Amino acid sequence: ACDPVSGNQASVAGDKVTHKQCLSRLEGNKPEVAEAAKLAFDSKIDAIRRIVALQALAETVPAATDLVRYFHGQLSEAGRARPEILRVVGSNLLTDGRFVDARGVLRRLVTATPDDGQAVVWSAWADAVAGDAVDAGSAVSGLRSFARKHEDSKWATTAAGVLPSSSPGM
Repeated sequence: ACDPVSGNQASVAGDKVTHKQCLSRLEGNKPEVAEAAKLAFDSKIDAIRRIVALQALAETVPAATDLVRYFHGQLSEAGRARPEILRVVGSNLLTDGRFVDARGVLRRLVTATPDDGQAVVWSAWADAVAGDAVDAGSAVSGLRSFARKHEDSKWATTAAGVLPSSSPGM
């Protein structure tokens, strides 16, 4: 019954037994794909949790990125402003090399979570790549400040590592 080549898909659509058979076959061969399918179609999963979980699967399940974009489009403005969602969107924009678009998203993320080293580093990166000399200077200053305030953070080490070697105070 779970044979996409048989031409019988329409007659089994919505059939719970067939749905479970298909998922069990996927779970044996492609557990990540089965997990993405469960996340996409389980109406009991909160929208924010769904997007964050699908994003975590994006490297191994390329279609998960499309699902993230789809479900992101379904969110309210308040949902889109949540730090978890800003992180997902910012990450995807950076991955796609869209630094100009990432700047605003990452600035909002840093404002919402100022002690989040990853957000600070990502925002500085986007500013340094897409901004002017003033933005690049602000990015360096922000990284220095974060590294001083959060010496024990792995992101402070990352921040210090990307600072120009001639930077005083580091």
